[in-house]
Amino acid sequence: MKKEDAERLLEEGLARLEREDCPGAVEALARALAGLKEAGDPALLAICLEGLKRGALAAGSPDRALQALREMLALAGTGPEAGRVRLQRAALLLELGRFGEAAREAEAALGRLAGEKEEYRALFLRGLALLKEGREEEALAALGSQPGAAGAEQGRLFALQGVALCLLGRHREAVPVLESARALFPPGGVEGDQADLSLALALLVSGREEEALAGLRRLGGREEAPFHLRVEALLLAAAIPTGAWAKARAELAAGLAAAGALPESDLAAFFNLLQVCAEAAGEREAARRWFRRPGDPARSPFLVRALALMARGVAAAGPAAGERAVLAGACAILRREARDPRDRYLLQGVEEGLG
Repeated sequence: MKKEDAERLLEEGLARLEREDCPGAVEALARALAGLKEAGDPALLAICLEGLKRGALAAGSPDRALQALREMLALAGTGPEAGRVRLQRAALLLELGRFGEAAREAEAALGRLAGEKEEYRALFLRGLALLKEGREEEALAALGSQPGAAGAEQGRLFALQGVALCLLGRHREAVPVLESARALFPPGGVEGDQADLSLALALLVSGREEEALAGLRRLGGREEAPFHLRVEALLLAAAIPTGAWAKARAELAAGLAAAGALPESDLAAFFNLLQVCAEAAGEREAARRWFRRPGDPARSPFLVRALALMARGVAAAGPAAGERAVLAGACAILRREARDPRDRYLLQGVEEGLG
């Protein structure tokens, strides 16, 4: 293939990518890549591979994206740019549930990113991958080994240390670590909200129920917080007085079974709430098991349904009037977010049961 033909295909592929024709972009860029390799133009190769990676991810072809990143790594040399490519690979491998590979990629990235702004991102991803693999002690040691982080970077490391301590059953030790994390995040941010939720769980399992409830009510009432974190906080607050964890888990398990054989990343909302219920009930091994499933709960297509099913389980435990009002508030938030008629029907049933 002539170089000008490869360049034309590259332009076509990038244009298709901008139009969100991702399958067409991947096809054109793959053909361009072959021609650019013959031409030996590293700058155009890098542009083509970056586009191919983006297109493959958007088209739902993560293995093709990993292949593009592997080829980008070959072009990147041995310096910081190679570390940045490895960091991208680590994040994608984490998302795919390939935690051991992700930990190794993040560790290799750390060796290339010393003193770079991405260094602490690499440390965070390595710690998260180790946690997901069930290597909590190693993760805890790694997360505490970088004293130079500051601000939100240090907050993220503290927050993950707190999660590691909770997974190890050391909730009392986790409380001050999570408090430190919360203080380092800017007000009004999602990371601070998530730290508030983690802190409330740690307080609850440490026997400081009133403090946990106060934190959950604050988060549930913060209108600027993401809706799923507000609802999760309200559901936990309503569940604590009755210890409704078994009924909530039964509803979530039934919903998970009904969802069928879908990619685990789609089911992450169920996994997250099952982990939270197990942790609140003091069942550490079950919490560890659910934590080790892949995916981001906030991106799960079942996010509203999982929360609604947890609400139904909490309601089935017979909460008192005050907790019923909290549940009604959670359902009202979910109703505004529900798009699927099945979710709206489910919420209607919960609300009718609350009177």
